Amino acid sequence: MAVPALKLEAAETLLAHRPFPADEGAWAREAREAAAVRLRAMGAPARRDEYWKWTDPSDFTSPQAPAVPLPAPSAALFDATNALVVTYEDGELKEGLGELDGVEI
Repeated sequence: MAVPALKLEAAETLLAHRPFPADEGAWAREAREAAAVRLRAMGAPARRDEYWKWTDPSDFTSPQAPAVPLPAPSAALFDATNALVVTYEDGELKEGLGELDGVEI
């Protein structure tokens, strides 16, 4: 069964409005490229599709509201947080290998 031209056009519009991030890893780029190939082959989802009949996909297929990725947290996110080092070996707490003075676990 041929994919309607409207679904294919919608897929191209989605891909044009959501470019791949430039700073992602190779595995993520490969996954995004594979997903783009599937989207181009299947077209964008619509309510008339069996899998989407109970969901309105227009909220996330609309090019007017592209998704904005959240910024990655910095490595220093937890630097100001007090940490407790607890060491286990074979499922048993190893005293003297962590910072457990005055702490009861």
